Amino acid sequence: IVGNTTDHHLFVYDHGTTTDFGSFGGDDVGAIATNGKGQIVGWAKGPGGNKRAFVITDGKMIDLSTAGPPGVDYAIRSAEFINDHGVIAAWGTAYNASVIRWFVLTPK
Repeated sequence: IVGNTTDHHLFVYDHGTTTDFGSFGGDDVGAIATNGKGQIVGWAKGPGGNKRAFVITDGKMIDLSTAGPPGVDYAIRSAEFINDHGVIAAWGTAYNASVIRWFVLTPK
């Protein structure tokens, strides 16, 4: 079970254990998808209110907001899907405009 608390932290309840993954300092967080390996993707707001995509893997919540290709002026805002190979479909916005672009993020 994945959810968020009234203090806007992401938590995972698994086999009797609750793990609090916190947030990125903002006032909202949302888990969107999980895969067969227990990895979770979604978004969390930062202190300025902008969404940042994340993946939870190996017990860590990882910020994906700067995971776009080098030289691309986009912030990855929300991770929407993850398959069992860890490949993530996510969208982001340009830093200087409201243009939205989709990205495929692959693990190293």
